[in-house]
Amino acid sequence: MVTRTATRSGRRWRPAVALAVGLLAALAAAAGAADYVLLIDSTGTMRYHGKAEATLSAVGDFIESTRPGDFVTVYGYGEDPYAALPERPARVDCEGTREMLSENLSLAFGADRTDITRGLDLVWQERNLVLPRAATRDRAGGGEGSCVVLLTDGKLIPCYDDYSKYDQIYAASRERLVELGKLFGEAGVPVYAVGLGAAEDVDGSLLEDIAWESGGSYLHAPTSADVSRAFHEIVADVMGVGAICDSEGELLEEFSADLDRSATADAPDDVDRAAIADASADHDKAARAEASADLDRLASGTASAEAGPPQAGHPPTGNRPEAGDQAR
Repeated sequence: MVTRTATRSGRRWRPAVALAVGLLAALAAAAGAADYVLLIDSTGTMRYHGKAEATLSAVGDFIESTRPGDFVTVYGYGEDPYAALPERPARVDCEGTREMLSENLSLAFGADRTDITRGLDLVWQERNLVLPRAATRDRAGGGEGSCVVLLTDGKLIPCYDDYSKYDQIYAASRERLVELGKLFGEAGVPVYAVGLGAAEDVDGSLLEDIAWESGGSYLHAPTSADVSRAFHEIVADVMGVGAICDSEGELLEEFSADLDRSATADAPDDVDRAAIADASADHDKAARAEASADLDRLASGTASAEAGPPQAGHPPTGNRPEAGDQAR
C-alpha cells in the first residue's frame, strides 16, 4: 500500500490507488499544457524484485496521461545523470507521440552510487530547457501542474574522490538537496518524491524534506506493485483531481458521475457521447484486469527473489560506503 505525506500542512493520509490512465486522461483534456520531468534511479538494485519493470511501466503510464502541448523529459541517474529520451524536452502532439516516447525510453539500471543530488541539480541547471513554462512563470500560457517526479530505491550516496572526506561530502550533498527543494518551490515547480522499497532502505525523511520545501509530496511505495499507484496519485494531484478511488481501489461513486460528465461535455456534436463514456468504462475494466495479472506475476516471482539483491547503491552502514569501495 502506498503511503503519502502531504506538504506544508503536515497532514498524512492514505492515497487513492489503482487509478485508470484512461480516466485521468479524460480529465486532463480540459487542463492547460504543462512541463513534466521524471528523474529515475538507475542503480543496479533497481533490477531486483521487479522494481525496474514496474518503474518503466509507471513511466509509460505517466506519459500516456499527458496532453497535447505538454513537454516531457526523463532522466536516469546514478553516478552521472543522463537523458533517457532522445529529445529533451519531448513535446506531446498526439497519441502517436506518446507511443513513440514510451518505445524510445532508455534507462540502464547498473549504476553503483545513488547520487540524487547530481540528478536533481542537473534538472535545476537545465530548468529553462526542460521546464520552459514554469521557468518563465507564464501561467496564462500554460504550465499549471508542471512538476518534477523523483524516484529512488535507495539512500543518498554522493560521488566522492577522497574517502576520508566522505562525511563532509555527504553532509554538503544532503544540504544541497534540501536547498534544491526550496529553489524549485520558489520557481513554482513541486517535486514529488517516491521512495521505492522497504522503509529502512530509503531515506524517507530526506525525500520528505525535499518535497515539503518544493510544495510537492513524498510517497512511499513499499513494493514494485505500488509504483504505478504512486505515479497515478501524482498525476491526479497535479491535475487537481484529488482522490478518485477508495482505499480498496474502487472508483468513488461521486467521481464516477463527474467523470461521465467530463468525458462527454466537450465532445463535438457529431460524436457519440455515449460511446465515449463506454470506451472509458472499457478502458477501466481492461486496466484493472491488467493490474491484477501484474500482481499475480509479481507474487509468483517473489520466492525466487527472497535472497535479495546485492547492496550496490546502498550504504552498508548508515550513509557511509565501505572504505575499500571504489570511489567514483
